Amino acid sequence: MDWLDIIILLWGCVFFVAGIAMTGYAFHVLKKDNLSNGLSLSPDDNRRVIASTLRKLNCEMHWTKENDKQRVRFNYQSGHFVITLEKGSPYARLSFPYIYSLNLDSLDNARMVVNLSNINSDLLRIIYTIDEKKGKIDFHICSVLPILRFGMDDLLERAMGDSFRWQKGFVENMEETEKKGNPAEELDSEKGHAYFQRELQIQNEMEMMHQDGDNGWHEDEQNPMTIGALLKTTMGIRLMPEGDIVEFKPIGMMLMVQNNDQVITLDDPQTIINFRLSGVIIENGTFKAEGAVALLRYVYLSDPTLTRSLTIDIEQDSRTKETLYYRVTISQAPLSINKAIDEDNELHKQKMVSVLLGYDLLSVEKQKSQFRYWWKEAKAMAQEGNTKEMTKEEKLLASMQDDHLAQNYFKGYKHFLCKRFYEALPPLRDAFNTVTRQCNMRDSQNIKIMKELAYLIGSCYSAIHQYEKANYYLQMLLPTMQRTYSEAYINCLVNSGDYRTLDVINHIIGRLEQVLNNTTNSYDEENEDDDIDMNIHRDSEDLEKVRSFVNFLRRRKAYLLINLGRYEEARTLLQILLQDPENSDFALNELAYIQKKK
Repeated sequence: MDWLDIIILLWGCVFFVAGIAMTGYAFHVLKKDNLSNGLSLSPDDNRRVIASTLRKLNCEMHWTKENDKQRVRFNYQSGHFVITLEKGSPYARLSFPYIYSLNLDSLDNARMVVNLSNINSDLLRIIYTIDEKKGKIDFHICSVLPILRFGMDDLLERAMGDSFRWQKGFVENMEETEKKGNPAEELDSEKGHAYFQRELQIQNEMEMMHQDGDNGWHEDEQNPMTIGALLKTTMGIRLMPEGDIVEFKPIGMMLMVQNNDQVITLDDPQTIINFRLSGVIIENGTFKAEGAVALLRYVYLSDPTLTRSLTIDIEQDSRTKETLYYRVTISQAPLSINKAIDEDNELHKQKMVSVLLGYDLLSVEKQKSQFRYWWKEAKAMAQEGNTKEMTKEEKLLASMQDDHLAQNYFKGYKHFLCKRFYEALPPLRDAFNTVTRQCNMRDSQNIKIMKELAYLIGSCYSAIHQYEKANYYLQMLLPTMQRTYSEAYINCLVNSGDYRTLDVINHIIGRLEQVLNNTTNSYDEENEDDDIDMNIHRDSEDLEKVRSFVNFLRRRKAYLLINLGRYEEARTLLQILLQDPENSDFALNELAYIQKKK
């Protein structure tokens, strides 16, 4: 062996040892990365690892970025998942959102099942959120996963499989609990807050721009909802108390039922008027069809030569242990323009309304039992001095000594929260008449009850577009200058097109600006339950409420100016609102609407 061979051999040994060392070091680093849950990975590396993992699982990805967070949404098997990555965090948050939903009245059962589920889970957590807009409880599954260079696909796949299993188990437990019911039915602080937010949402829905609001009605076996009753309220068609046709005459109706392709044809006017809507999709306390569509043709008796048509769509909505909900959407086709009908004629305008109806499954005795329990609990809390833990509604109920009054308030308020405005009106009116007959003007508690009932009744009438009746009740509340009451009154004026609206809004804004500029007013004990009283403010929180109400009034004013065609005045006001984060979205939408109209 010459010297050249020796040198080559020595260098080969060096590279061999170095290679072993480098391989060992690399293995050590990678192993350390995994053992440390990816602490050494940068945000870009984290994203690449997750993206690579999802590609291995054949998932289509949609990435979004918000500040220091990155989110990827994807579908896996039958579920929609979200992974959230945070800057500086070696973990990925896996979410399986909206696995189940319930109505708000099931909040107690929901908390119990969620808590039991989480106690028995090591890694996964079930959480719930409350949607005040829809009056729903939504459930979600969440977990936290370490971000690993190797085996991430197995880890993620196992976590999503566990999510599916927990979803199945949770839904089964939730449905079983709902069947058993909850005898307590009490309103605790969280439910009270949720109900209050629901009440505010109802007012917000009345503020919705450039669209008709929903109605809400309720029925049972003894009080069916007929086509005649529906058209009377939603379309303004007048009927005699006996049901005789006054303004219009049906000439035929064809109804098509889904699932079984059943077709029902009717030509007798009175039979059409008395046709029961729920009977098409509900039978023996359950849904028997997904939906139905009816085409109703009719004439006005004032001009029998004009044949008009209505499309009535009936669809399942949801159900609780107490109620089957279904939605009815009515659309009236406009008449074509001719010598007698121009583009501004009411007959040329399309009319559409969508209403939510409820079919009651509870017996009258069961409803009375629920009321007695709630009333008893409210009285007990008041006697024990636990008023701070009570909602405004519980305080009012506890103050009622008359059984008939309390029962009507309970029933009416419960339906009001569920947007069953039509059915809420009879018990609320009865309660109002009772308290006004008993009302002593020196009794502040009776006056509080009367005001609250007037607000509820007025809001119900406003929701079903009977604005004159709504105005009667809401106008008597204006001197209180309480925010919730004032918002209901303003919404009623705006939606009805009352000529006084602009003057009323300007007057209230003027008073509010005085409040904002003067902080010396004193606190009135009688107003402690008010959302806001314009005559008082005690701290920065009260001032913020006043400013928020001013924003509401300015939005209403802008909306009104647009409807009046005073676009330049509206544009000036909207430019001011655009600078406020609370109003910016509204201002942008309305400015775009003005541009479109012009």
